Amino acid sequence: MAGTELPHHPSACTRTIPLTLVGHADKERPVSDSSTETTHLDETRAQLAKHGEVRDLTRHGGQPAGESGLVHVTHDHLCGGDEGPGGSGVLHQGQLHPYAGPWSTYFGAGKSLKHGIDFTDEIAVKPDSFPANVEFTWYWPLTAPKESGVYGYNAVSFGSYDGGVPQTPITPRQVKDIGALEVNYGFDAARPVGDFNVLAEFFLTKSVGGDKVAEIGFFLRPAKSAVEFVNAGEQLGTYTDASGRVWKVAVQPAPHGPFYMFLPSAEVPAGSIDFKAALSFLQGKGKVSGEEWFNGLAFGIEPITGSGSVRVQSLTVNYK
Repeated sequence: MAGTELPHHPSACTRTIPLTLVGHADKERPVSDSSTETTHLDETRAQLAKHGEVRDLTRHGGQPAGESGLVHVTHDHLCGGDEGPGGSGVLHQGQLHPYAGPWSTYFGAGKSLKHGIDFTDEIAVKPDSFPANVEFTWYWPLTAPKESGVYGYNAVSFGSYDGGVPQTPITPRQVKDIGALEVNYGFDAARPVGDFNVLAEFFLTKSVGGDKVAEIGFFLRPAKSAVEFVNAGEQLGTYTDASGRVWKVAVQPAPHGPFYMFLPSAEVPAGSIDFKAALSFLQGKGKVSGEEWFNGLAFGIEPITGSGSVRVQSLTVNYK
């Protein structure tokens, strides 16, 4: 995670997320109980109005109520309701599931942020095409969080990215035994008010599902702060992928082991990430031994300031 002081989220409330179907009975809910209160969302609404992009912030995910075929994951669902595979209303698609983590609100100054007043973050899913056609929508303060650098990480998770349990668990493997680990993707973004990262990443652990020893991520749409964070780290050289794209590689210390970051020269809205080849690159640098364990990965967004939305057009994982 790109951050200033804490470039990684704690694992609190990381589990399979109950969902609510949005249908014609969906009702608007007030952003605030006080009509006179000026909120961070009001500020974001004003910024959106300047760009002619005002949407109803009181509806789920900024989508018109009653849009058929959509399921929405919200912050309200993150820490409550049914747990685990097979729970009532839980969306799974084999080895993949939605993962919502507004983790900056779990500690420090972030605890004062109130959902629906200071922020909203939601994931719109079409069950018949998931994990394709997933939309992430967020509204956060117009200033970046000082303690965490990013406000959270909302993603589609494959396997057990950070404690979540999919309907069909994947087989954890040691790095030395991975035959393939490739993510193919495509995304587009609406014009944001503020900044954000699109990040595909995973953790390596000491044992199956055990203590984290490293974090490895590809910034596919890096925010300005992510570029600065990478540039401020220990430089490990450049990695050239199979398509000839060159990535700057750097490492920063993090609470759960080093964070190895791959940064492109420009946004990469579609393509393929060969994580096995990236791991081989890090092994060649003496940063990964091959004894570490892979348990799962995630593909998603890190809000930093303001509002925006990203639609994942396609997402597949080849792992063996």
